[in-house]
Amino acid sequence: MPFIAALVVLLCLVAAPFAAAEQTSLPEPADATVLLNEAGPWQQYELVGAALLIVLQAALIGALLLQRSRRRHVESALVESQQRYSLASAAGAVGIWDWNFETNELFIDSRLKSLLGFDDAEISTRPQDWGSRVHPQDLAVAGAAVQACMDGHTDTYQVEHRMLHKNGSVRWMLSRGSAIRGADGGVRRLVGTKVDITERKEAEESIRENQAVLRSSHQQIQDLAGLLIASQEVERARIARDLHDDLSQQTAGLSIALSALKRRLDGKPETSDLSGEISLLQERALGLAENIRNLSHDLHPSVLQHAGLVAALTAHCSDIEQQHALIVTFNASEDVEVTPALGLCLYRVTQEALRNIVTHSGAGRAEVRLLRLNGHVELTIEDDGRGFDTAKTAKGSRGLGLVSINERVRLAGGTVSIVTELKKGTRLRVQIPAAAHVLATHQA
Repeated sequence: MPFIAALVVLLCLVAAPFAAAEQTSLPEPADATVLLNEAGPWQQYELVGAALLIVLQAALIGALLLQRSRRRHVESALVESQQRYSLASAAGAVGIWDWNFETNELFIDSRLKSLLGFDDAEISTRPQDWGSRVHPQDLAVAGAAVQACMDGHTDTYQVEHRMLHKNGSVRWMLSRGSAIRGADGGVRRLVGTKVDITERKEAEESIRENQAVLRSSHQQIQDLAGLLIASQEVERARIARDLHDDLSQQTAGLSIALSALKRRLDGKPETSDLSGEISLLQERALGLAENIRNLSHDLHPSVLQHAGLVAALTAHCSDIEQQHALIVTFNASEDVEVTPALGLCLYRVTQEALRNIVTHSGAGRAEVRLLRLNGHVELTIEDDGRGFDTAKTAKGSRGLGLVSINERVRLAGGTVSIVTELKKGTRLRVQIPAAAHVLATHQA
């Protein structure tokens, strides 16, 4: 525009001297040089001025055409931008607002009004008309965000709040805005957008409800696991008692009867073969009695109840070493004293871990350590077996032994860590607070 104005001024200055001059037709280009040479000084001035006028007129026309082309391009870009905004608003449920604090008028575009089911004319520019659509429980939140801008604490406005739809339903809005301040720093306008986020909020609420249900279900499963373990201990104690008081006694009686029968047959040549068979039956009865005793001990170790955890673990490690091709060493600090319930938990963990070593590891040595450390009881069971791939174990189903160990320790408020590597053995470490409350079980 400044360039065009300058051309207009220059054109006027050059053309002024010729306004009253007699109109003269311009010569053809071929005769222009001859005429210019033959003309006097004043005529030469007139010819040069006329030529310059033509050039300036052409330049002015070109500038106007260029300016017109640029204006059309800007107008086209503006229309395209407006179209993009309209499409984006329609697709994203977005509307704009502009609150003028000097006039106390609030502009709300028709798109934003339609999000709440209103026509453009149904809500005026008065802020209170639009404010009446804000959910009563969210007025304080929305007002605090505006006040923060008014007090100069921030230049941006963002708040999620509910608004009342024309049909009585509730819509969630994400309102964002920016403060436009005057020279004195005071807020003159707040300009921003509102986005309908109702679907997102409903999805978040659904996720929260599902998570609450899952947490409740998980807690119920964990509680059930604890009750099952407690019930299992009660049932083990009952079976162990029945084995000891009934079946074990009957087996012992059978062995005594066989021994008496053998004595009656001794010295009679005609019963020598029968005496040998009775001896074999007696040995089998004694072996059966020993198996019943071991089974009763595994189900419910009486030594744990009467002598404590250290004595029970010492006896159990010795039994494992005698029954299997596994060297088991046990070490315990002198200050390990635990409640009967916690003692039973640690005994069962050791029992399950050694059973896994015997069954799966192929180890030749195992070590069990029981320590009192910083208010915790620490149980470590380590072997030199083949180890296992923890990644594959995590993806697949774990054995009942590991599940039982984890559940027992969890119920005691402790932690379990397993360090293992293929062909390099496994180390299981359990830490439980010494004062932990463990779900109590009935003991025989």
